[in-house]
Amino acid sequence: MERTKRLSLIAVLFGLSLDGWFIGRVVYVWWHIPEAYAAWDAEDMLLWYMRSHNNEWPESWDDFRVAVEGEPALFLRGRHPQEPDYMGRIRRTVKIDWTFDPANPKNPTPVTRPDGTPLHAYWSDPNGMIYQYLERHEVKVQGVEPDSADSEF
Repeated sequence: MERTKRLSLIAVLFGLSLDGWFIGRVVYVWWHIPEAYAAWDAEDMLLWYMRSHNNEWPESWDDFRVAVEGEPALFLRGRHPQEPDYMGRIRRTVKIDWTFDPANPKNPTPVTRPDGTPLHAYWSDPNGMIYQYLERHEVKVQGVEPDSADSEF
């Protein structure tokens, strides 16, 4: 009888700890959803900017904000109609390396959190999507054609 009670207690404690872990994980994800949307929207805005500006990278928040706010058709998933300063929230949530050069990318993470750590990007990693865009569109590295290395032979 004592052994049955002990096994039942262990099973209950294990179940409670598993439930606690699961609830904690749900709260953690829920807490970071606004950051994940900001990362996704920053990626979409940067890719739109590059597509509409001959694969150039924006020079500053002001340059970026003016271009993005002038494009009403740009769908941003994290923007709420009641939020008048969405770009301000993006700016507080996301850090963009304005010195990033798409033609000669040296920084593997041009989009991060303000402290430089990776963003919580649940749906779409902004850095991965930027590099995927650069590969897909064969953005030319300064003065080098995409197949010039093979043309010697």
